Amino acid sequence: MSRPTFMYFSYGSNLLKERLLLRNPTAVFQSIANLQDYKLAFEAIQDPKRSRWHGSVATIVEKSGANVWGAVWELDVKDLPNLDRQEGIYKGFDVKVVSSEGQELICRTYKLDKTGDPAFDSRPSPHYKDVILRGARELQLPDDYLKFLQNIPDNGYQGTVEVYEEVLKMLGEKGGKM
Repeated sequence: MSRPTFMYFSYGSNLLKERLLLRNPTAVFQSIANLQDYKLAFEAIQDPKRSRWHGSVATIVEKSGANVWGAVWELDVKDLPNLDRQEGIYKGFDVKVVSSEGQELICRTYKLDKTGDPAFDSRPSPHYKDVILRGARELQLPDDYLKFLQNIPDNGYQGTVEVYEEVLKMLGEKGGKM
C-alpha cells in the first residue's frame, strides 16, 4: 500500500536536511533540481531584528533567463500542514523544475507573499546564510551557484538565533554567537 506523498522544491534554509527535518520528519531527498526563469532574492517584510532569523529571508522572483538551484524532497501529505506552518510568511504554489538527470518534476514551493519593505535591511543574517550554504554544499549544488551563494552579503548580526541553535543541535554541533 503506497502512502500519499508530494514533491517539494526547496531553495533556502530547507536545502539543509536537518533544517527541513526539524518540522517535517517524512522528508526524503530525491534530487537536486533547477527552477528556470526565477532568481533568488532576499527580502525583509518585517523588521529583521524581530524576525526568526534576525535578517532577511530567501524568496524567488520571476526573471526570464535566470535560474535557482535547489533540492527536491518527497514528503508524506501528512507533513503538508507542518511545511505550510513553517513557511508561514510564504505562499505555496506549484512549479516545474528540471532534475539534474533532466527529468521535469512538478513540485510545491514557496515564495514571499508580499514585497519586502525597502526601509529594512535586505541582507540575511550570517546564521541563515550559513544554513543555506551548508545545505548547498551537502547537496553538491553546482560550483558557480555555490560561489554565488557565498558572495551574498550578510547583515553581520552577532546574536543568538534560536532556529539556528536547533539546527546545530541536530548536526551535533555546539551553538553560540556567529
